[in-house]
Parts: sequence; structure tokens; C-alpha cells
Amino acid sequence: MEITPRLVTVLAYHRILYEVRRVPDKTPPLDFPGRLGLPPRSLVKTVPFHHGTEVALLVLPIECELDPKRVGALWGAQRSRPYSAEEVAHYFPDCEPAAIPPVGEPYGATVYLDRCVPIHSKISFHGGSSRQLIRLPYPVFDLLVQPLHVGICRDCQGCGMAKVISALRR
Repeated sequence: MEITPRLVTVLAYHRILYEVRRVPDKTPPLDFPGRLGLPPRSLVKTVPFHHGTEVALLVLPIECELDPKRVGALWGAQRSRPYSAEEVAHYFPDCEPAAIPPVGEPYGATVYLDRCVPIHSKISFHGGSSRQLIRLPYPVFDLLVQPLHVGICRDCQGCGMAKVISALRR
């Protein structure tokens, strides 16, 4: 599978220049950054969520895990849950299950980006295929996607956000 035509159309419409990186066969996802020479936390994964009637794409570094408590706090009492495998296949038919792009426009989704993602470098993500990554400058990604910046990572210790959050609470 290649980059999804929906994403290619959105990138072309907005005249976004991007780089495509092919992932070596049989490389585990957590080894992608090291094998491809990507900066830490710049490769992100996308987790689709139901948020009421809205489609939400939760985006965080590939090495991070979602914190259920933080996700719950994000939306309060409103019901939310991750998409099931069947729902992913239905709503994202042009994507491999673990390769949904973090771009909401082609899917009518709101993007929630974890604060662990570095905003001073390039961001890399799957474009529908687990064998290819799209890479572009973070400011370009931010203008295109207009994500909501949130804290949804289970352990923000690795990115230093825990110290920032702790300092802000004082």
C-alpha cells in the first residue's frame, strides 16, 4: 500500500512540499527513528477515538502510550473510546490499521497532538502505509492540521513536560 490518495490530494491542494521515506522491511515500528536517523519523538502515531459524535485523532510520539486518565480528563464526562479494528477498517479503508495519518481534513476529524511532540524540528508520520513515512517541517504541519495541543502521554517524564506541568501547578 502507498500513501493514501486522500492525503496526497490534501497535501497537493494546500501546496505542501513533503519528503517520503521508505521504511526498511521487517523493521519494528519502535526502531524506525533510529534506522531512519529521525530525531527523538519526531515520529508520531495516530489513534482514532470516538468523542461523542466527533472523530478524534489522538497523535503522540510512537514511543509513548496514551494515558487513559488524561484522555478521560480531556473530554470530561462526554463519552469517548478508541475505534475498534472493524471501525478502523470501515472509516479508514484506505489506510493500514497502524498507519492512519494525523491529518484530520480528509477524514472529517479533529486532531489532538500531544505536547511531547517536538515543535522545533520536522515531524514524521505514516501516510496510510506502514512502509512509508511522510516528513515535513513542524510549522507546516501545524498550519495544515491546526491541532489542539494536549497532554495525553502516559509518562511525560521523557520529554520534560512533567517538570513544566509541575512548575505551572505551583
